[in-house]
Amino acid sequence: MLRAGKLRIPLMLDTENQNVGVTYPFARLPTEVYSTAPTSDIFGTMFSKSWWSGQGEWSLDGYYGKIGAHQRLYYRVAAGQPENRAIYDPTRMQGGGLVLSLRHDEDVYRLGMHRIETRRRHGTINADFPFTVLPAPPYQNGEGFYDISQAPQSARTISRMLSLGASVALPGAFRASAEYVRLLNDGALNGWDRWAAYAALARRFGDWTPYLYYARMQSGGKVLGRYDDVVANRVSLPNPLIDASQRAVADSLLAHDQSTLAIGTSYRLGANALLKAEWAHTRTGSVSSFIDAPAGGDSADKRLNIFSLSCSFTF
Repeated sequence: MLRAGKLRIPLMLDTENQNVGVTYPFARLPTEVYSTAPTSDIFGTMFSKSWWSGQGEWSLDGYYGKIGAHQRLYYRVAAGQPENRAIYDPTRMQGGGLVLSLRHDEDVYRLGMHRIETRRRHGTINADFPFTVLPAPPYQNGEGFYDISQAPQSARTISRMLSLGASVALPGAFRASAEYVRLLNDGALNGWDRWAAYAALARRFGDWTPYLYYARMQSGGKVLGRYDDVVANRVSLPNPLIDASQRAVADSLLAHDQSTLAIGTSYRLGANALLKAEWAHTRTGSVSSFIDAPAGGDSADKRLNIFSLSCSFTF
């Protein structure tokens, strides 16, 4: 089968149906994993080929296309200064990939390989942030700052993504699901170099399906290392401009280090409706760019409790 137009890429197990909440028990799909890719839609072409074997039904999906998106950047200010601000930087993405799936009875297995090229619509991309040494005196020997104004520029970045997933029916009406994503980013040092994974267990009791899952997302070691170096950087003489520039560099890295434990249940109201309730506890490590930190603060070592109640239905 060949399709063309605006298409939903089968990145993860529930990417194609993520807007149809009655198809899965979770109140919300694990953010750490389902937010790994910048978009799941493209304008382009896709082919699909299915065949049967002794293992079950195999399907191979291949796609190529492009789409515009906006990268959200949140910049903090010092305490007592005007409000923090978020900007939405327009980008263009182009690329493709292959996804291999196997369905056997109620079990699903998926492997995907993707390659995406990203460009800013206006300007180039900061590839890194060099360290500029300040004169001594008046500063101490070796003191300096990560200089965003001297950042080497890259016309594009290339993201290569590996996705693995499985959802397996177990004895006793249990279902286990797990997914893993690894995103490698060439051309710039930023938070798009990262990995994410989750594991979930659910059990159906009549119309009830209680579940729990644990999810984690972490940027690559070089990204987190650079983030830690920037936020720890200090100079012996107070300098508001240097302080502001170091915050801007840290926020531009889009680094992530967070995990979530969620416990919830869904209740089937009928053939076309699910009532869902969930408690999720999210913890951050050194940073999470999903959190808008207050002025003068950061997103490190935070504990968040999210309570969700929703009703999903189709008609």
